[in-house]
Amino acid sequence: MGIIWEVFVVFFKIGMFTFGGGYAMIPIMQREIIQVQGWMKTAEFLDIVGIAEMTPGVIAVNMATFLGYRLSGGVPGALFATLAVILPSSVIVFTISYFFQRFRNSLYVRRALEFIRPVVIGLIASAGFLLFREAVMDVAGVFIVLGAFYLSAFRKVNPILILLGMGLVGFVIYSGVIF
Repeated sequence: MGIIWEVFVVFFKIGMFTFGGGYAMIPIMQREIIQVQGWMKTAEFLDIVGIAEMTPGVIAVNMATFLGYRLSGGVPGALFATLAVILPSSVIVFTISYFFQRFRNSLYVRRALEFIRPVVIGLIASAGFLLFREAVMDVAGVFIVLGAFYLSAFRKVNPILILLGMGLVGFVIYSGVIF
């Protein structure tokens, strides 16, 4: 039960102290999983983030499930890690929803929400920078990133189609099919 408890504690902390959703959690997950715990290397972490992005669900939940399963060698570890990462936000959301109607017009609540928005954007930008720095290793990678960004931000292409299309482009370039 030792490793299961360790995974639970790590993912509980990630779930408790991260605001802004899956992308905002990436820098904290990277620090805890790679640097502090040493459970995986950066390249593997990026692979799991990519897989988690392509599968249904939140990145942090998918990461917790995968890592809990891998480290414990079974389903109990996956379940405990998943529970750990969703438990804090679930309790917070239920608590906030209970009190929000009463305090939604409060100046303090509005100011707190105004403060949190730029923090979340900063965390998401940090995650993007960390992923870019570790994943893009050549000019072709830069073009893939720019193409995906353009299609998403300016053409509003479905993210699933972007993942599939850019994955195919990456496969063709890096497998040597054309070059």
